[in-house]
Amino acid sequence: MTYDDAISRIVDDENWDVEKLDADLDIIETKSRFYTFEEVFEGV
Repeated sequence: MTYDDAISRIVDDENWDVEKLDADLDIIETKSRFYTFEEVFEGV
């Protein structure tokens, strides 16, 4: 079973609103700042 298969199975089993989840993730992606590994662990 692939990762995508596992996620699809979970979503199907839980009756999630996939379209809403996808839209929410798009909003998070556009409003969030992502940090590199180096930025997070600078000076460590």
